[in-house]
Amino acid sequence: MTTAEHDQVGWPNRAQGLASKLAGVGALNDPAWRAAFEMVPRHVFIPRFWALDEYNAPDRLVDGAAPAPRDEWLAAVYSDQLLAVQWASREGHRMITSSASLPSLVAHMLELVDARDGQRVLEIGTGDPRQHGLGHLDRGQLAGAVPGEQLGRGAVGQRSEEHTSELQSHHD
Repeated sequence: MTTAEHDQVGWPNRAQGLASKLAGVGALNDPAWRAAFEMVPRHVFIPRFWALDEYNAPDRLVDGAAPAPRDEWLAAVYSDQLLAVQWASREGHRMITSSASLPSLVAHMLELVDARDGQRVLEIGTGDPRQHGLGHLDRGQLAGAVPGEQLGRGAVGQRSEEHTSELQSHHD
Protein backbone atom coordinates (compact mmCIF):
# COMPACT_ATOMS: atom_id res chain seq x y z
CA MET A 1 0.00 0.00 0.00
CA THR A 2 1.40 3.40 -0.97
CA THR A 3 1.53 6.35 1.42
CA ALA A 4 -1.28 8.10 -0.47
CA GLU A 5 -3.43 4.96 -0.31
CA HIS A 6 -2.72 4.62 3.42
CA ASP A 7 -3.86 8.22 3.97
CA GLN A 8 -7.06 7.61 2.02
CA VAL A 9 -7.86 4.51 4.07
CA GLY A 10 -6.73 5.78 7.48
CA TRP A 11 -7.88 9.37 7.71
CA PRO A 12 -11.65 8.76 8.06
CA ASN A 13 -11.05 6.72 11.23
CA ARG A 14 -8.78 9.44 12.60
CA ALA A 15 -11.33 12.16 11.75
CA GLN A 16 -14.14 10.17 13.40
CA GLY A 17 -11.94 9.60 16.45
CA LEU A 18 -11.22 13.31 16.77
CA ALA A 19 -14.92 14.17 16.37
CA SER A 20 -15.79 11.62 19.08
CA LYS A 21 -13.21 13.11 21.45
CA LEU A 22 -14.52 16.62 20.80
CA ALA A 23 -18.09 15.47 21.40
CA GLY A 24 -16.99 13.68 24.55
CA VAL A 25 -15.63 16.87 26.10
CA GLY A 26 -18.68 18.89 25.05
CA ALA A 27 -16.94 20.89 22.30
CA LEU A 28 -18.94 19.38 19.42
CA ASN A 29 -22.66 18.98 20.10
CA ASP A 30 -24.42 19.76 16.82
CA PRO A 31 -24.79 16.57 14.73
CA ALA A 32 -24.35 18.52 11.48
CA TRP A 33 -21.04 20.01 12.64
CA ARG A 34 -19.92 16.61 13.87
CA ALA A 35 -20.64 15.13 10.44
CA ALA A 36 -18.63 17.93 8.85
CA PHE A 37 -15.68 17.27 11.18
CA GLU A 38 -15.85 13.59 10.22
CA MET A 39 -16.03 14.30 6.47
CA VAL A 40 -13.40 17.02 5.99
CA PRO A 41 -9.84 15.63 5.99
CA ARG A 42 -7.68 17.87 8.19
CA HIS A 43 -4.41 16.44 6.79
CA VAL A 44 -5.15 17.90 3.35
CA PHE A 45 -5.12 21.39 4.85
CA ILE A 46 -2.05 20.84 7.03
CA PRO A 47 0.61 19.17 4.87
CA ARG A 48 3.31 20.13 7.38
CA PHE A 49 3.67 21.87 10.72
CA TRP A 50 6.36 22.90 13.18
CA ALA A 51 6.68 20.86 16.38
CA LEU A 52 7.11 23.11 19.39
CA ASP A 53 9.88 22.98 21.97
CA GLU A 54 9.42 23.22 25.76
CA TYR A 55 9.00 27.00 25.42
CA ASN A 56 6.32 26.67 22.71
CA ALA A 57 8.69 27.95 20.04
CA PRO A 58 8.78 26.27 16.61
CA ASP A 59 11.56 23.71 16.77
CA ARG A 60 11.31 21.01 14.11
CA LEU A 61 9.45 20.67 10.82
CA VAL A 62 7.11 17.68 10.65
CA ASP A 63 6.33 17.13 6.97
CA GLY A 64 3.60 14.70 5.95
CA ALA A 65 5.37 14.04 2.66
CA ALA A 66 8.45 12.63 4.43
CA PRO A 67 8.18 8.93 5.30
CA ALA A 68 9.94 9.06 8.70
CA PRO A 69 7.60 11.41 10.61
CA ARG A 70 4.43 10.36 8.77
CA ASP A 71 2.75 8.64 11.74
CA GLU A 72 3.72 11.50 14.05
CA TRP A 73 2.29 13.97 11.52
CA LEU A 74 -1.05 12.15 11.13
CA ALA A 75 -1.42 11.63 14.89
CA ALA A 76 -0.82 15.33 15.55
CA VAL A 77 -3.05 16.53 12.71
CA TYR A 78 -5.98 14.48 14.06
CA SER A 79 -5.50 15.50 17.69
CA ASP A 80 -6.95 18.45 19.56
CA GLN A 81 -3.85 20.62 19.46
CA LEU A 82 -2.74 23.85 17.87
CA LEU A 83 -0.27 23.27 15.02
CA ALA A 84 2.21 25.99 14.04
CA VAL A 85 2.34 26.23 10.24
CA GLN A 86 4.44 29.39 9.91
CA TRP A 87 6.90 31.30 12.07
CA ALA A 88 9.20 34.31 11.92
CA SER A 89 12.36 35.18 13.80
CA ARG A 90 11.99 38.25 16.01
CA GLU A 91 14.81 39.44 18.23
CA GLY A 92 16.40 36.00 18.17
CA HIS A 93 13.18 34.18 19.07
CA ARG A 94 10.98 32.06 16.84
CA MET A 95 7.44 33.45 16.98
CA ILE A 96 4.44 31.61 15.55
CA THR A 97 2.82 33.78 12.88
CA SER A 98 0.18 31.31 11.68
CA SER A 99 -1.33 28.14 13.06
CA ALA A 100 -4.01 25.55 12.48
CA SER A 101 -6.41 26.24 15.31
CA LEU A 102 -7.30 23.88 18.11
CA PRO A 103 -10.14 21.73 16.69
CA SER A 104 -12.13 22.07 19.94
CA LEU A 105 -11.93 25.85 19.67
CA VAL A 106 -13.01 25.75 16.01
CA ALA A 107 -15.94 23.49 16.89
CA HIS A 108 -17.00 25.77 19.74
CA MET A 109 -16.82 28.89 17.54
CA LEU A 110 -18.75 27.24 14.71
CA GLU A 111 -21.49 26.21 17.10
CA LEU A 112 -21.64 29.70 18.63
CA VAL A 113 -22.23 31.20 15.18
CA ASP A 114 -25.47 29.20 15.10
CA ALA A 115 -25.63 29.45 11.31
CA ARG A 116 -28.90 28.44 9.69
CA ASP A 117 -29.54 27.32 6.13
CA GLY A 118 -29.55 30.30 3.82
CA GLN A 119 -27.42 32.51 6.06
CA ARG A 120 -23.98 33.69 4.96
CA VAL A 121 -20.96 33.87 7.28
CA LEU A 122 -17.60 35.50 6.56
CA GLU A 123 -14.66 33.98 8.42
CA ILE A 124 -11.44 35.98 8.27
CA GLY A 125 -8.34 34.18 9.42
CA THR A 126 -4.66 33.76 8.76
CA GLY A 127 -3.95 30.07 8.84
CA ASP A 128 -6.33 27.13 8.95
CA PRO A 129 -8.46 27.04 5.78
CA ARG A 130 -10.20 23.88 6.97
CA GLN A 131 -12.95 25.93 8.58
CA HIS A 132 -14.05 26.90 5.08
CA GLY A 133 -14.38 23.23 4.15
CA LEU A 134 -16.27 22.49 7.34
CA GLY A 135 -18.67 25.35 6.76
CA HIS A 136 -19.12 24.44 3.12
CA LEU A 137 -20.19 20.90 3.95
CA ASP A 138 -22.49 21.79 6.81
CA ARG A 139 -24.28 24.99 5.90
CA GLY A 140 -22.92 25.77 2.46
CA GLN A 141 -22.44 29.47 3.11
CA LEU A 142 -19.13 29.95 4.95
CA ALA A 143 -16.83 32.21 2.96
CA GLY A 144 -13.33 33.02 4.04
CA ALA A 145 -10.50 35.44 3.56
CA VAL A 146 -6.92 34.51 4.39
CA PRO A 147 -4.67 37.58 4.39
CA GLY A 148 -0.96 37.25 3.78
CA GLU A 149 0.85 36.66 0.53
CA GLN A 150 2.99 33.81 1.88
CA LEU A 151 0.03 31.79 3.10
CA GLY A 152 -2.02 32.38 -0.01
CA ARG A 153 0.76 31.11 -2.25
CA GLY A 154 2.04 28.37 0.04
CA ALA A 155 1.32 24.67 -0.10
CA VAL A 156 -1.36 24.96 2.56
CA GLY A 157 -3.28 27.53 0.49
CA GLN A 158 -2.86 25.60 -2.75
CA ARG A 159 -3.95 22.30 -1.26
CA SER A 160 -6.92 23.87 0.47
CA GLU A 161 -8.09 25.50 -2.78
CA GLU A 162 -7.82 22.17 -4.60
CA HIS A 163 -9.73 20.37 -1.88
CA THR A 164 -12.35 23.10 -1.56
CA SER A 165 -13.06 22.58 -5.29
CA GLU A 166 -13.45 18.86 -4.61
CA LEU A 167 -15.81 19.65 -1.72
CA GLN A 168 -17.84 21.92 -3.99
CA SER A 169 -18.25 19.11 -6.54
CA HIS A 170 -19.06 16.59 -3.82
CA HIS A 171 -21.61 18.84 -2.11
CA ASP A 172 -23.45 19.95 -5.28
